[in-house]
Amino acid sequence: MDEKVWDVVILGGGLAGTTLAIQLKQARPSTEIVVIEKLLYPVPETAFKVGESTIEGGAYYLRKVVGMDAHIREHELVKMGLRFFMSQGDNSQIERRVEFGPHSLAKITGDLTSCQLDRGRFENALQARAVSLGVDYWDGSKVKAITLG
Repeated sequence: MDEKVWDVVILGGGLAGTTLAIQLKQARPSTEIVVIEKLLYPVPETAFKVGESTIEGGAYYLRKVVGMDAHIREHELVKMGLRFFMSQGDNSQIERRVEFGPHSLAKITGDLTSCQLDRGRFENALQARAVSLGVDYWDGSKVKAITLG
């Protein structure tokens, strides 16, 4: 394999690693970045990881800073703000729990609308965005040694 030198090497291509790669590439397009991830992409959807429930600040970051607005609008679930479900019996039926929270979509719309993310689906879309921006992505890889220079 030919040797290549990167300006930035990110170990781990999950939510944090891939959003960092995207944000760096957007700010400095000529920066050579590689993300090294042990899992193979695409990762499974739905049961892959516990879903992410964003709040308005996180939703703004993912939508506008990272550039995932179109994906979130088309493929993820809009939330009605913070909702709480109290315990009821053996908790096997969520529809029987007492719920505290709004009964309709919050007045906050657009860039700040919070969402419920399917982590597998969202990480696949993030990985595709990073690659489209020119980030090198090594999935199915394991780091055994690092040489800095």
